[in-house]
Amino acid sequence: MKASGSKMGLLAHCLYWARDDVPWPDDPPSDAAKLGSWYHAVVCWMIQVLTGTAIEGAQKPEPPSRIGDANEWTPEDDARALCLEYPNAEIRAEAAYVYSPRGVRFLGYDIGRDYGELAPDEIPCSLDVVILDGARAVVVDWKTGRRENTEPAATNAQLLFGALCVHLYHGALNVEVQLRFADGWIDRHTYDAFDLMDYQEEIDALIFDASGASTNGYPEPRPGIHCTSKWCPARSTCPKTVESVPDGDALVLAPDAVITSPEHAGSLYHRMLAARTLLDRVDAAIKAYVDEHGAIPLGDGKEFALVDRSEWSIAADSPEQIFDALDGSLTKEEFAPLIRVSVPKGELEKAIKAKSQPRKGASDWRDTKAKFEAAGIVATKVTQRHRVRKAQ
Repeated sequence: MKASGSKMGLLAHCLYWARDDVPWPDDPPSDAAKLGSWYHAVVCWMIQVLTGTAIEGAQKPEPPSRIGDANEWTPEDDARALCLEYPNAEIRAEAAYVYSPRGVRFLGYDIGRDYGELAPDEIPCSLDVVILDGARAVVVDWKTGRRENTEPAATNAQLLFGALCVHLYHGALNVEVQLRFADGWIDRHTYDAFDLMDYQEEIDALIFDASGASTNGYPEPRPGIHCTSKWCPARSTCPKTVESVPDGDALVLAPDAVITSPEHAGSLYHRMLAARTLLDRVDAAIKAYVDEHGAIPLGDGKEFALVDRSEWSIAADSPEQIFDALDGSLTKEEFAPLIRVSVPKGELEKAIKAKSQPRKGASDWRDTKAKFEAAGIVATKVTQRHRVRKAQ
């Protein structure tokens, strides 16, 4: 059986994907997935540093080249805040367990997804953070995606499964589960021993059914919104998902088309998500091909390529150094309101262009950048992205 704690919510809806003979496409991770993995790695590394459990010589993980909005994330500060909230507890990052109806095994810390050989009725579970504080425990899952796309802590099957593992292995009578988002939002819920005993009965029955998933054609797919909302790993190859795209109601509505009922809307919604899933896989495959083989021609003098994107920033030691480099482009009175801890490049650009003659703003800003370069206070960061450009 191919299942893990992160897919317990999906397992309750469909067992097909857990069959040993069902292929899971090895799709390259998206940029968002790479950023999420980096954030998790930095948070866990920082927790290990703060708690003295870091492997000797472990270095802070480097961010991916295309970091985008993640510049606003503060994983190290988030880790510090968590440790300060539980000053007297044992805090461990990257804990791995294996659950079966026969009991829970602890595999260790910081082992990644190296679970070893598992029995058919065993399901591995990796937890970002486990906090042990006497009869109380806390299970933490860090999230970098949108809150509205995440199952709440009170109904999150992955967290509940993790809470059950911690309850059984460590003997915690109460387990609080937390979703901690990169934007600072925290969603909490607490399970007591009775809640977890009830869930254990449900999960044992589910594992009994799932462990029978084999190569004999059982069980069949059970398509639904869960195919996409629960991120089924086989959704792009499952016959029911594939069949749902060209069949039935039109995926693209004409401008004058009318949705006739809630059921009709729901059907269209599911098929739209299925089509998007397949197109996302094609998009990822095209980008992977470009990464390996170079630009691909699109006709009409255009090509799709991985291109460098250069972004410069002001790298001065003080606002005074920036003012001197401006060399009269702004007066002290005009420059003073721009000073914070540093001088924001965007506000400086607006101030320069506000003084410019009509249609001269861009030219004046280029001249300003040249002054900064001459003063040695320009730092340039180059990232990459896929885009259509003129053929070269």
